[in-house]
Amino acid sequence: MIPSLLAREIRTSIADFLTTEFRPATPRFQGLIEQFLQQPEAVFKGPYLSIGLPFRQGTVGKDYFPDVPMAFSPHRHQQLAFARLQAPQYQSTLVATGTGSGKTECYMLPILDYCYQNREQQGIKAILIYPMNALATDQAKRLASLSWHNPNLKGKVSAGLFVGESEREPKILMGEDHLITDKNLLRQNPPDIILTNYKMLDYLLIRPRDQQIWANNTPDTLRYLVVDEIHTFDGAQGTDLACLIRRLKARLKTPAQHLVCVGTSATLGTGNAKQEMLAYAQTVFNEPFDETAIIEEDRLSSAEFLADAFIDPLPIPSPAVIEQLNPNYYSSLETYLESQYELWFHRSLDGTFTNIETRIELGDRLKSLPIIHNLLKILDTDQVISLEKLWQELNKKMSLPHIPHSEQTEYSVLLLDSLIALCAIARNQENRPWVNLRVQFWLRELRRMVAKVNPQPTLVYTDDLTPEEKQNTLPVMHCRSCGSTAWGGLRKQTGDRKISGELQDFYRAFFAKNPLTTYIFPSDESPETGWRSWKLCCDCLTLTRRDAHHCSRCGGERLINVIEPDNILHTSQRGGQTKRMVSHDCPICETKNGLAILGSRAASLASAAISSLYASRYNDDHKLITFSDSVQDAAHRAGFFEARTYRTTLRSALCQYLQYQGNGQTLEDIRTQFPTYWRSQLFNGNDADYVATFMPSDMEWLKEWEDLQATGKAAESLVDLINKRLDWEVVGEIGLKTSLGGSLERTESCGVGVDESLLQTAIAQLLEILPNEIGGLETLTEHTLQQFILGFVYHLRQRGGIIHSVTESYITSGGNTFLLQRPLFMPGFGPASLTPTYFSNYTVPRFETLLRTSEKSTWAETWGFKLFMSYSPLIISQLENLYELTLKTLVEQGIFQAYSTNKKAKVWGIQQSALRLYTESQTLKCDHCGHRVTATPKDLSTWEKMPCLRPLCQGHYQTVPSPSGNFYRSLYTKGTLWRIFAREHTSLLDREVREELETQFITGQRRSDPNLLSATSTLEMGIDIGDLSSVLLCSVPPGQANYQQRIGRAGRRDGNAFITAISNGTPHDLFFWAEPMKMINGDVSPPGSYLNASAILQRQLTAYCLDQWVSKGIAPGQLLEELGTVLNTVQSVKESHFPYPWIQFVEEQQQQLLKDFLELFQEEISERTQTKLQHFIEKGQNHEGGLTWRILNRLQEVVKERTRLKNQIETLRRRIKEKEKAAHSQNYEEEMAELKRERSGLMELVKNINQKNILTF
Repeated sequence: MIPSLLAREIRTSIADFLTTEFRPATPRFQGLIEQFLQQPEAVFKGPYLSIGLPFRQGTVGKDYFPDVPMAFSPHRHQQLAFARLQAPQYQSTLVATGTGSGKTECYMLPILDYCYQNREQQGIKAILIYPMNALATDQAKRLASLSWHNPNLKGKVSAGLFVGESEREPKILMGEDHLITDKNLLRQNPPDIILTNYKMLDYLLIRPRDQQIWANNTPDTLRYLVVDEIHTFDGAQGTDLACLIRRLKARLKTPAQHLVCVGTSATLGTGNAKQEMLAYAQTVFNEPFDETAIIEEDRLSSAEFLADAFIDPLPIPSPAVIEQLNPNYYSSLETYLESQYELWFHRSLDGTFTNIETRIELGDRLKSLPIIHNLLKILDTDQVISLEKLWQELNKKMSLPHIPHSEQTEYSVLLLDSLIALCAIARNQENRPWVNLRVQFWLRELRRMVAKVNPQPTLVYTDDLTPEEKQNTLPVMHCRSCGSTAWGGLRKQTGDRKISGELQDFYRAFFAKNPLTTYIFPSDESPETGWRSWKLCCDCLTLTRRDAHHCSRCGGERLINVIEPDNILHTSQRGGQTKRMVSHDCPICETKNGLAILGSRAASLASAAISSLYASRYNDDHKLITFSDSVQDAAHRAGFFEARTYRTTLRSALCQYLQYQGNGQTLEDIRTQFPTYWRSQLFNGNDADYVATFMPSDMEWLKEWEDLQATGKAAESLVDLINKRLDWEVVGEIGLKTSLGGSLERTESCGVGVDESLLQTAIAQLLEILPNEIGGLETLTEHTLQQFILGFVYHLRQRGGIIHSVTESYITSGGNTFLLQRPLFMPGFGPASLTPTYFSNYTVPRFETLLRTSEKSTWAETWGFKLFMSYSPLIISQLENLYELTLKTLVEQGIFQAYSTNKKAKVWGIQQSALRLYTESQTLKCDHCGHRVTATPKDLSTWEKMPCLRPLCQGHYQTVPSPSGNFYRSLYTKGTLWRIFAREHTSLLDREVREELETQFITGQRRSDPNLLSATSTLEMGIDIGDLSSVLLCSVPPGQANYQQRIGRAGRRDGNAFITAISNGTPHDLFFWAEPMKMINGDVSPPGSYLNASAILQRQLTAYCLDQWVSKGIAPGQLLEELGTVLNTVQSVKESHFPYPWIQFVEEQQQQLLKDFLELFQEEISERTQTKLQHFIEKGQNHEGGLTWRILNRLQEVVKERTRLKNQIETLRRRIKEKEKAAHSQNYEEEMAELKRERSGLMELVKNINQKNILTF
């Protein structure tokens, strides 16, 4: 993986995504997105580069621990940690080294060695506390592997995992990938090492049934206490942890300074926070941490790394070879890298880079380049640096080629990309990465976007504007089908001419379909019907009469000609009431729900980046973790990413099919041969890879798909369903989906034309008929007629009007979408979904009427008038006859097919055999509104100067140059065909489900395996998720520690890491967007622990009292853990049952309990806090605020609530019985069902209360 080239490609892909997604086809709005993207740092920041040099090696070998040998000689920081943690020092330590630095081994190996040396001693010798069960489970696998593969440890040192989650089959023995997990066995035979979490350790001190686990521990048995990812225990959690550790020591009577405490994190010990961290650790563990207690990673300096280098002052590749520096110039990554080698070292490459020796030789040669020496020296100071700043710093240190400023950016980026690419593939003498490269690239979502109301609108973020600047801005509306673009606004009341652009009000109104919502289109035209013509004041946003020269409200002279649709309101019946609502249908092309607010949220930008990431030739690692900050977002985005990226896979496959064998074929031939072609290309013993590549997310519920994932084999029935779905999708890509986003047609990846022989035959026939039947067309030319037919077919095709076997019943039913989605293989169609639109001779829902049934002209009428008005101004009166003759001929020639609906309407659609697809295409653009169409080369002359297809536009089409670097076309034609299967990874997953998902992600080699995890903080910490190169952050994390943890997941595969971070529109994210380095390279704030927090101490004192009561040797049945049983005791006041014996114990021993508890904290608690604790424990059952009062009062409150619910349940039971006996009314079944549902819900609430654990109450 080459991260620098990936950053370049992702930037291009996002820019192309935005420009193809939003193509304004309205005067004044043309070029809106292109101009926006040209603004510095409007959407992109970075890339930022950091280089990690190798860790400094230790001075000892693999056998530092003779009985626990290592696979590699330790790094120096590991050696320092070993020395502190082993005998005789036994010094408490903070290990604050980066991800992948061997942090776990720093404490795990000394613990294993200690346990082996003291294997005859019984009892728990080490406790490892983890902030999450997922992390504990992962670390358990690592510990199991270390023990299993060491004959000294196997069977001699035991370890167990004791967490709250249960397994179907708990492990009673250690294995290669698991520890002992059977809780009863762990209680009966306590292990040497126990892995747990904070809450479970709390239970182990309190629950009577767990006390056996401490039976073999003498005061000096427990030697090690490790808290992994200690930075997560902040604030109240840090205080709770400090108290828990003191309670643990008190429970085991551990001598002072006997326990070796270890805190680990990849994000501690940075900046000026070392003293604060040491103080925090000392507070939490209540053990001394001296000045040398923090172990940081120790890497070579640039001088040390380059010490043995011989500098060869070779000239830097000059601007004259800028084309050769461009990766787009090459057909493959291999040829690009070989060329860059020659450019930098002025010699041909001996061998290939697939040869490890060649890559090792490259690493040696790179050290000879002066630019490498200077680059690494700069990074000694600036640990993370943007490529732009890096170029500036290099210019200060060495003589770089002088070129014009306008060309400097492109040259400098290409030159640095070239150098970084070579660094990315180089290896050192040990065949490890030469250096660790990390490239970070930031994006900003297009959220809360507005356009300034000016003659030339500009797109801006409203969050970047001052209150004064917001006054003349309005949100932007965009038709996803035809590209029509308008300002959106809101009136305060009907008839008001002042348009408000306050975003929150507009958003609420738009999504509620408030009738005061309106759309303002800039236009110099004045349509006769369906529109109102105005002038819009740029200063106060007031609509004024079209003939005015000054604003009627503020007197301003900056006025813009606009039109406003007056037919956008409709009525609906709800609950017997009529409600007026604004339509979201495009008033220009009438696409249903076509209008949307212009913007692109984080999920959409991430999907575009992900599609490029998986298809890129610069990335051979088809796995990714995306991070979100909430469970809901992670779950939603998993489905969103998978569904969105499916379209990229399909388009790439179709484009490559056209390239290899489909050029010039009819759509009918392509849709039948396309599945056969890819089935043969992807056949790997069976059809599993074929099915996995084209499996849509809405079919993953099928049992056959679950079977494929389990067995790796595809059932023939599933293959048949995929074939049928592809049949539909191929037609949809050329029809229904072709006007959306980065379609093949919009990106010039293919051209669609009418079969030439059919077209010419139809034209010849119509040239004989129309001049004789339609007055005024006596001189009709072949060119005009061809323009008319091509535009007519193009318009209908863009609306999905292609005939398909699935749509025949949909057509005859008059547009019933249920019939579209009835076949098992079809996608769903909701109320807002795009559906195929066909021409009809009178109004049919979802279809397009040919000729008017009201005052407003139809598209077909306008199109006929545009083409034939020059022949006869009265042509409008003959359009019915003209279209009847034209359609009759097109049907006869096999271009169209006619149907009749169940209500006798006549409907026309395009035949698949009439359309041909070509690999070459050309974009044309309207010279007035900017609307774009794509034509085949053979049709280009016909489309030139053809009238614009948009009804309100009087412009004509002109050829526009193809973009020099068509990213999407390159992606579709050359990209890797790899389906993305995204799964959520959150704390809500059951343990076994989560572990199975992680295993599939790590080890999965099949195309059907999950290859994208949409995660929350569950994967933020040290969980081993396999060798991974890329991470995508869907938002800026809460803090620097979270950021460093998340990006640390990447780079474990080949030393190269690529990070994409997306700034959302929240104040938090925008703060760091303004200064990304505060997040990327900012200091991590140390966590806090506040021992004077009286509320927390009261809770811990209560737990301590339970500890002491339980430690006296009570029977397991004396501490009732089920809340329902305890509530029964309180309700009946059975003083011989819990909680009364414990309360009696506390009241009898309160002074001694308080004294012993306070001694745990020595002088760390203030006198004021001690006084509060004394009042808390001394107040009895009848004094509000005291310990026993709080316990009993809260239990009594729940007793009352449970009683109330039980009374309601009984009342409902009686009502149900009475209704069963009474005469049945008309609504009997519905009323009975409602009563039973309500009673069942209340019973479930009571059940939940009763089953709740008293310790979590």
